[in-house]
Amino acid sequence: MNTEVDVLVFVQSGAGQLTIDGTVRRFATDHIAMIPKGARRSISAGPAGVTYLSVHRRRDPLAISTRQKSGDSP
Repeated sequence: MNTEVDVLVFVQSGAGQLTIDGTVRRFATDHIAMIPKGARRSISAGPAGVTYLSVHRRRDPLAISTRQKSGDSP
């Protein structure tokens, strides 16, 4: 899940499926999809594969942080 920016996906070649918040959409060459920020998403390639481009506005750089264990105080 991306909570920062909307993402545009353009399928350059091949086919597959895009799942957004549990709704499955099939896509193929030259299809475009807009994925809103906060949506759960996954992309699965078809048998011949898929090549796609994702575009979004710039976001803050990734940072390394420690993960808290269950039961630890913040």
